Amino acid sequence: MTTPYTRHALAAEAHTHAAYEHWAAEFQERKGEFDTAHEFARRACEYSKQGAILSAEAYTQTKGVAAGPISGRTSTRQTGSGSKRTTASTCPSVSPNPIH
Repeated sequence: MTTPYTRHALAAEAHTHAAYEHWAAEFQERKGEFDTAHEFARRACEYSKQGAILSAEAYTQTKGVAAGPISGRTSTRQTGSGSKRTTASTCPSVSPNPIH
């Protein structure tokens, strides 16, 4: 019997996928393949969003709080200059498994 994936394992996998997509985007950009680089960057952004959500859920579970779905996929935070920046929602959407 296989053990179900924990939120920590799923978050780590999403972050790893994002890192590889970023590497591929940088490689394509250096080759001058800007359209391909843009596609890899878009995928990296989506994986990063997924990883952030899973990380927050894992943190909530670790703290012993019942982890329900995280409301929304955006967060707003104060920057050093005093302005607010919205994160996560700025990435274009891709399918749940963009590589496959």
